[in-house]
Amino acid sequence: DEVMIRLILPFLLVFSVTAASNYDYFHLVLQWPGSYCNVNRCCPMSTGYPKKNFTIHGLWPAFRNGTFPSCDKNPPLPPASRYNQNRMGPLNDMMIEHWHSFRCPSSDGHSFWRHEWDKHDTCSLSRFDQLSYFEAALELKNKVDILLRLNERNIFPNNSDYASNVIFQIIRREVSYEPAIQCNTKSGLRLYCIHICINKQGNQFIDCKVSIKRKCTSQIVFPPFPKI
Repeated sequence: DEVMIRLILPFLLVFSVTAASNYDYFHLVLQWPGSYCNVNRCCPMSTGYPKKNFTIHGLWPAFRNGTFPSCDKNPPLPPASRYNQNRMGPLNDMMIEHWHSFRCPSSDGHSFWRHEWDKHDTCSLSRFDQLSYFEAALELKNKVDILLRLNERNIFPNNSDYASNVIFQIIRREVSYEPAIQCNTKSGLRLYCIHICINKQGNQFIDCKVSIKRKCTSQIVFPPFPKI
């Protein structure tokens, strides 16, 4: 048995490292809470309230063909790489503001963050450990203020219709690269998610050259921030 373990262990380690680097770039996915809560029941986190802005849904490793690997289908992670909520302490206040869980019943957010880490982000273990991954996502999000730029162009979350190409161009100027925008439906198409693409190192914006599901039409609704 010990001989077999010694033979198998190097293979598992190589397989794990390969799986953890099997991606081409990242999507920073910013979610508009008003659209999410328009089709889902929403609750604030039990530990605090979000900043009234776009919030992070995830930083997702992606392939060039526009698909996303399901990293939780890889072999079990070693204990040191599994999500540990005790490591999140230094980021807790920023996570509540910028990576808020709106799911009901109210929670402390860790189930959402653990899901994002397990499903998407363990593919990038060759680049990030848990803390540096969440730090990178927060830092990238804080480089842009999309809501401010939209407001400067008289685009407000007030249930009005706006031209999606105008919103696209405003975001493009703020990021300096092409984003992708995504809508959801309930009584009309609503601005739901903004995808900002990031290089494989996780530190530089790049153009998004992918087809996003649930595309927006020429006119879309920008709903209010939810009352929670």
